[in-house]
Amino acid sequence: MKVNRLSRLFLTALLTCLSLICAAATTAQTSEEPMIRIWAWSPDGQTVALGMDDGTVQLVDATTLRVVNRFDTGQGSVRAVAWRGDGQVLATGGADGSVKLWALSDRTLLLQLGDHGQPPKEILWSLNQQVIYTATTDPDYSPALRKWDATTGVLLLENDVVAGGLTLSPNGQTLFGVTGIQLSSISPETLEIIDTYRLDQDHEQGYQAIRWSISPHSERLVIGYLNGRVRVWDLVNVSVLHEFNAHPNPSGLCCTVTDSTVAAIYDDGQFVSSITVDGTFRVWDMTGERGISTVNDHPIALRTSFSPYGGRLSVVGGVIPFQILTPAPSLERLSAIAALCARDATTQTRAVTTLAQPITTLDALPAFVAQLDALPDGAIPPACAADLRAVAAASSGRVGVSGGMGRVRFWRFGCIVQVFCCQKPFKHNTESLIQ
Repeated sequence: MKVNRLSRLFLTALLTCLSLICAAATTAQTSEEPMIRIWAWSPDGQTVALGMDDGTVQLVDATTLRVVNRFDTGQGSVRAVAWRGDGQVLATGGADGSVKLWALSDRTLLLQLGDHGQPPKEILWSLNQQVIYTATTDPDYSPALRKWDATTGVLLLENDVVAGGLTLSPNGQTLFGVTGIQLSSISPETLEIIDTYRLDQDHEQGYQAIRWSISPHSERLVIGYLNGRVRVWDLVNVSVLHEFNAHPNPSGLCCTVTDSTVAAIYDDGQFVSSITVDGTFRVWDMTGERGISTVNDHPIALRTSFSPYGGRLSVVGGVIPFQILTPAPSLERLSAIAALCARDATTQTRAVTTLAQPITTLDALPAFVAQLDALPDGAIPPACAADLRAVAAASSGRVGVSGGMGRVRFWRFGCIVQVFCCQKPFKHNTESLIQ
């Protein structure tokens, strides 16, 4: 036992040293390459668009992490990117204050919206793809929130509301954004604030909204705060249903105010998932009373973003500047995503209904994957199918993951392989990544 423990300690020390060498090599080898400023998942979950500080957009395959396309926006540093719902058009916002719409089939410029004066920090498409919302987060710049006709580029409406992190509810009836330090709901029609999700004592207790997610049926809002707490809000009554810690040890030395910040959160209607910037990933039931999984050995997560159905997590930070993980895979998570796939299916066929049946044993995974592969193209949303395949593979122990239900460990050898064997198109510079 003592020998095994010493061996583990030696291996840990060795991997730590190699990680440091890896980080140094990454910085040295990519010092002239552009840095990632912003990124967004495609609607089908197959591609990630990276906005770079050299004015280019890189389209990355979400499975292989290879750059499949790139183009120059001519906008200076790219500050915002947003996919149209059909995945055919990408909107980009640049340091020059412009917003441009690009046809991805041939990377041609379709339309340029009017000059914002300030770099737009947020771009959001309406559900019918006819309207674009843009926002700056500079409180000294007015008007900050604007509404545009996406087909003509005509400015439809503007307001002085400063709203960061614009999100549209799944039913398309409400905008959400941070106004001040709290999350507010905003009318898409008038751009006026409807409600603010805060309690009277929040200002003194560090409840600054950082990340949020709206449940699939738009009846619940989950907010992660700067102090590491998570609240589940009732959207109808604007009241707190549940509250719990996003970190298992919020008072520990690992978790200063900065390190306990919720970097991403996702609500699929059955579970709440979150990751804090120290790399701790947790999954709970909706009350926060039953922890499904806790994983503490992910890389430092300076900025993160869940895939459309929450099965994968893109991470900027740590030794590898950009990576996509399948965090805390389990049969419960797989079943929850499958239920969402069935809900959003174009037609409710017998095959789709069967796919949504709960998966209770690892032995059932091969049959599940076979059913998934046998579905006709488009039977379920492609983004949901992509998340199902990723979670199924990770749950069965493939793709560098050990364990199925409960705690899993991601092997960290990929860093060494990518730096010393393969091309790495992204610069590792934490100061620039967190701006």
